[in-house]
Amino acid sequence: QFQLCFQQHQQPTNDDQQLLSRKENVTFLVVMYGVSMTFLGLLQVLVLIFTAFNILNINSISVVAEQHQQAQQHSSCNASPTTKMTSEEQSQGLNGMDLIIDGWFHERGELWPGQAMSLKVEEVLYHGRSDFQDVLVFKSANHGNVLVLDGVIQVTERDEFAYQEMMAHIPLFAHPKPEKVLVIGGGDGGILREIAKHPGVKEIFICEIDGDVIKYSK
Repeated sequence: QFQLCFQQHQQPTNDDQQLLSRKENVTFLVVMYGVSMTFLGLLQVLVLIFTAFNILNINSISVVAEQHQQAQQHSSCNASPTTKMTSEEQSQGLNGMDLIIDGWFHERGELWPGQAMSLKVEEVLYHGRSDFQDVLVFKSANHGNVLVLDGVIQVTERDEFAYQEMMAHIPLFAHPKPEKVLVIGGGDGGILREIAKHPGVKEIFICEIDGDVIKYSK
């Protein structure tokens, strides 16, 4: 009887079980609160580090841009008179043949400061000045025939497809039923070639300001 009473006394009541469950819930909430606060603290630290990095990066870019501008000003001040175009040369425009040095064509310009694109020239196929621009066509060693307008490479036989295909097929496939197509520019004819591959197109109109581009691209 004593053992039975002792066992009955040790068994938890419903109130004890509810109190224990509440304590466990409170402990879980306290632990989760601590974890969340730690996570928020780490997140704030990361945000501060990221902000400081961006500020330093912007400042470094500003310093580099300022140094580049000063270097350009310094080089322009020290340039020899022979590197400057005369007023007569400026009125005539750029001469594409002047960009061929030691058998290599060098594309340099204000659009690409600090860099140049060079191609080895095997043969100059045409050079002249139209009513609008300097036109140069030459055969290169590795890129096939090259079309250059005012000293800027327009297309080469080696990689022209990447430009022509994107310009032609994307808008045509986006249209439900293209039948008449207008091409503004495109005197080299590459985009016309790609448009003609679409059987549904009935008419192609081209608006090119410079007829010499069409003539010598052929």
